[in-house]
Amino acid sequence: MAISPLSPSSEPTLHPLKRVLVYCPHVGGHRPTYCYRICRSLVKLGHDVFLFFIGHEQNSVLRVFSEVESEYLEALKVEPRVTCIQKYDLSKLYLDESNFIQNLQRQFRVDATLLVNGDVAIPMLLKMNRDGSQKFFGRTVGLFINSEWVHNDGADVSALPLKTVSYRSFFRQVAEGESVLDGVVVTDDVLACSFTDSSPVCRHLPDIILPEKNPIARDSGEPSKVKALVDHFVERNVGKHLIFFFGDLEKRKGFDFLLRFCSENQNTILLRVGRTKPGYSPGGMDDVSRKSRLVIEDRILEIDAFIDDIKLIDYFFSLAKFVPLPYDRFLRTSGLMLEAVSRGLPVVVPDAGLMSVRVKQYGLGVTYKSGSYEDFSTAMSHIMDTNMDYSRRLSRYATAFSESVIEKTMKWAVNAKTPEAFRAVAGMLKPKEGDEIALRKELVCHTWNCRNTKRKLALSRFLAVATSMRVAVFGGGAYARWLETMTEARDDLQIVALLDNRPDPNTCLWGLKAELVSTFKLEGIGAIVLATEVFTSEMRADCWRYFGSAANIVSLN
Repeated sequence: MAISPLSPSSEPTLHPLKRVLVYCPHVGGHRPTYCYRICRSLVKLGHDVFLFFIGHEQNSVLRVFSEVESEYLEALKVEPRVTCIQKYDLSKLYLDESNFIQNLQRQFRVDATLLVNGDVAIPMLLKMNRDGSQKFFGRTVGLFINSEWVHNDGADVSALPLKTVSYRSFFRQVAEGESVLDGVVVTDDVLACSFTDSSPVCRHLPDIILPEKNPIARDSGEPSKVKALVDHFVERNVGKHLIFFFGDLEKRKGFDFLLRFCSENQNTILLRVGRTKPGYSPGGMDDVSRKSRLVIEDRILEIDAFIDDIKLIDYFFSLAKFVPLPYDRFLRTSGLMLEAVSRGLPVVVPDAGLMSVRVKQYGLGVTYKSGSYEDFSTAMSHIMDTNMDYSRRLSRYATAFSESVIEKTMKWAVNAKTPEAFRAVAGMLKPKEGDEIALRKELVCHTWNCRNTKRKLALSRFLAVATSMRVAVFGGGAYARWLETMTEARDDLQIVALLDNRPDPNTCLWGLKAELVSTFKLEGIGAIVLATEVFTSEMRADCWRYFGSAANIVSLN
């Protein structure tokens, strides 16, 4: 089902017309949905919207992006009140993202800015605060989708992950009126509640990705061979409980728990639908044995493919009575949990992270002790053997996702006045014993600087060489792809060749196919740039072997 362009609300606008920048470089996962619904709400409020995005961020350290196909983004591209900004000089973003954002704010003369990638931006925001950098222009608010890292409670304070420490440090600054942002919008229920209800700097926005209101999947309208396959599987196992696993298969999702449970319970069958992520392997011979037994007994069906037919997805969920989510050491919420809840299905989740908080708060299903198969098995047996009606609870939870809630939050984000300071904060954001935030604040900043300074210097060196002479880039791997991503919007580069020891015929960077370094002719080349962080000495030796002293070898590291 295609998504229609947005239409301005017929109701009178309650606020002056504003120009709003929605900044979201990484539009992987559910972010296109967030951008679509945020932009729709801003248009209904009468604002002009400028949406900046790049693509799916494959590597958050190197900032390597790939293209994203999304009906949500396509719908925004044809909306008259939304200007999509996609192509830009990404080298400037990588070298100094805060300055990059400020340049966007100035160029498009925006009155307010919403940073949809607030979670990714925390190191930048902490650094701006530490360095006393100039604040952003206009009202700037961050949307934090994955702020559940603040819930990581380790017995050893000094061993807490740096991400947990940086999250807590940032939200402490927000609470105390010391952040470079004017406000935050968080999807985390618990974090939002740690601020007072009248907080002038924080608002709560529940997850906004309910599938029946935002059909991202295509409706093929054709009879499905897959559906027939599943029909026959279910018919052969009439009277048995169907255990449904939907989505990419990866280690953290606890598929081994489902295999073990079904192998131990003859009244169950297992249906898995989704791709197998690269690198996934069974947990051991026990898992292999259990799966083999289920295959022999015709009690497992695996459809290892990406399914995007909305009718087929609805059909899969209609077969289930509940959805187990035995995630391992997973603190975030889950898109699959929202898929299940929105269809009126209760869930079984571990008692850790946001999924547990929401299931307990709204009564959306059953929880079990995280990591304990025995407790998981008990929870599964309980939800299969009881006939509890969850419909009223699930309906109450779904009302939190209404359009009016999103519109009200966006109204606050772009219009609220920014307070001088705000210090009323409770719960987890208060300093704990030993004040681990103060203890490791410098370590967070130091780690951020060490991780990025080396690559920023490398990018600056690359631009200096590639814009001043004809160069050949030696290396066609991830580092070279990162260099191309950072420089794809520039038209002043003089890259004339891409070299490799084992050229991949499918590799094409800067519009160049990789060629064999040993047969390359050096005439007219000002420098050979080594695109690597790891094999610098080996690649330098190759250049000496093939070109001798005639080669001007430039290392970026």
